[in-house]
Amino acid sequence: MSERFPSSEKSSLNPVTHPNVITTEMLQSPEAMRQEIEALRQQVQQLQAEAGDRNCQLEKLSHQKANIDQRFQEQTAALRESNDTLIEEVVERQQVEEALRAAKDQLQAILEAVPGIVSWISADLRYLGVNQHLAKTFGMPPEAFLGQDIGFLDTSQEFISFVRDFFASPQPEGRCEIDATVGGRGRSFLIVAQKYNQGKAAFTVGIDITERNQAEEGLRQAEAKYRNIFENIVEGIFQSTVDGRYLSANPALANIYGYESAEEMMLHITSIKQQLYVKTGRREEFVRIMKVHDVVVGFESEVYRKDGTRIWISENARAVRDDSGSLLYYEGTVQDISARKHAEIALQHANEELEQRVLRRTAALTDTNRQLLAEIHERHRMEEALRDSEAELRALFAAMTDVITVFDSEGRYLNMVATNSALLYRPEQERVGRTVYQVLPPYQANLFMRTIHRALNTKQPVRLEYNLPVGDWHQNDKSGGNAAADDFENTAWYAAIISPMPDNRVIWVARDITERRRTDWALQAEQQKSERLLLNILPRSIAEELKQNPSSIAYRFEEATILFADIVNFTGLSASMPPTALVDLLNEIFSTFDQLASQYGIEKIKTLGDAYMVVGGLPDPDPDHPEAVAAMALEMRQAIAQFQRADGHPFKLRIGIDMGPVVAGVIGIRKFSYDLWGNAVNVASRMESQGIAGKIQVTAAVYERLKNQYRFEQRGEIKVKGRGLMTTYWLMA
Repeated sequence: MSERFPSSEKSSLNPVTHPNVITTEMLQSPEAMRQEIEALRQQVQQLQAEAGDRNCQLEKLSHQKANIDQRFQEQTAALRESNDTLIEEVVERQQVEEALRAAKDQLQAILEAVPGIVSWISADLRYLGVNQHLAKTFGMPPEAFLGQDIGFLDTSQEFISFVRDFFASPQPEGRCEIDATVGGRGRSFLIVAQKYNQGKAAFTVGIDITERNQAEEGLRQAEAKYRNIFENIVEGIFQSTVDGRYLSANPALANIYGYESAEEMMLHITSIKQQLYVKTGRREEFVRIMKVHDVVVGFESEVYRKDGTRIWISENARAVRDDSGSLLYYEGTVQDISARKHAEIALQHANEELEQRVLRRTAALTDTNRQLLAEIHERHRMEEALRDSEAELRALFAAMTDVITVFDSEGRYLNMVATNSALLYRPEQERVGRTVYQVLPPYQANLFMRTIHRALNTKQPVRLEYNLPVGDWHQNDKSGGNAAADDFENTAWYAAIISPMPDNRVIWVARDITERRRTDWALQAEQQKSERLLLNILPRSIAEELKQNPSSIAYRFEEATILFADIVNFTGLSASMPPTALVDLLNEIFSTFDQLASQYGIEKIKTLGDAYMVVGGLPDPDPDHPEAVAAMALEMRQAIAQFQRADGHPFKLRIGIDMGPVVAGVIGIRKFSYDLWGNAVNVASRMESQGIAGKIQVTAAVYERLKNQYRFEQRGEIKVKGRGLMTTYWLMA
């Protein structure tokens, strides 16, 4: 203790305050000793507590170290896994880039292999790129198109208009047929376009359909020619079933059998075997030959006409089978050979008489007569052949309607053959030796000269359609001889082929096509009329799709707004009005509603008696369709007030509106109509039928959509058929 404290401080030590110092007084006093021992015990306990605290701290530090080690290991593992993942992503990205390069190569190969022209166009109507086919078509490298305006080649104004309208429309894709001039020749193309890059660009594919259109026109002409032959040929033509019923027949066959029309004949003759053949076994013989040979030629039979008289016919027919060889029907021709049969009978009698006379003559006369008969027969044969040849020649010239002219390079008429076609323009004027400028009006004269030089320069035939005035042309005509496309009263139209000839001449073969042009013009007018009628029945987009694909069309729309309106108490009024007045009144009311629908861009679906149905948001999507339908409903309520009943009171409407997903489309194959299906349609109908006169009842969905734009009043809960209790609202303004 003397080492811990200086000597000067020993006198100040107190056993009580300093228990570590044991003095003589403490040894002599048990109480002091006890206190000292107690103090030492407390000190030991304090030291033990401190030791325990240190152990706890050490244990915590140990746990923290273990946690740090574990986190280090976990982070090391995560880092290793992240590194592996990064490596895999790098490898995968390289593979994707390689696949992308391969896909680009494949796409380029496909685009180059497409048998059509492909181009990429920006929204400002400039080329972003073209394929090799398009570049080769115009004899230019692909890079020459880059950045150029799409009209820089001046080949088709229709293509420029189509692309411009396509970018202006919201549709992502489009198609149309256009005409273009390629290499100085008119061609027709089917253009298909698709937008990309959020509508900022599009690619187009053009397929040359010139030959297809020409083939279709040729087929149409062939069908018309066949139909004309079928209707006007003197031979009867038929198709019949195996059991003896006619499937089709031409007027000539009906005339042979004594009927007014083919329809009357097919309706009357239900069993060829029983009603037509005098000997019913002939039909069985006809069928037997068909089974063996599939064809019959010159099958002669006696048949009944409608009035019961008998005639002789000759049939040529064949069996028509499907790909599997099953017999479908018979088809063939019928000739009335009654006159020939009667002549054969008369000839037979004459021959019998002649034979009797010949037998009575001497052998010498027999030889002479035989020689004479042979000479007469040969002469008859030659005369018949001559008559046939003359008839064919007369028929050929009678059927020709071409005007054939030979011109020199200066447009001078060298020769002219009008065949069976009359010259409609200045027919009295002599043309040979004169030039086209001396004969034709200025417009046609210049056209003729350009065409003649073109044929001579290209050494190729040139096709041309042109017109000429009927009668004479007057010098004061400001058109110079040209006429309007629909002027068929004063103008004749011609189609010509101008072919080069030796000695710098051309042969001009022209055919009068005025009637064909007149028919085509009428057909075009009828087609436009039909188009307008179709657009009054169906939406334009649906009508266009239906023309391309005449089958059922249906699309689902995730949101549309449906309105039903009904004229209150109109059924009772209809009983007291004449039908004509009733229809006129409904037409006037619904026409007013139609104008409102057109004004707000809403699609009218249908009318059912005095009920009216429209929908907003389709077939062309419109994000504001609920607002448009609500605005129309308010105007309908005002518009109906201008129509008054017989008692002087205005009509009122019940209107119901709901919105939600629907399916819209056209179904069936006749009497097309555009209609809707879906729960929202049914609920909108219930909103109308369970509404109040003069009120517009809407569902909660409509209220939530429009509550910040229109004023509503809550009606409360009503029980709706098929839906239970629903909270509805009145649209006020």
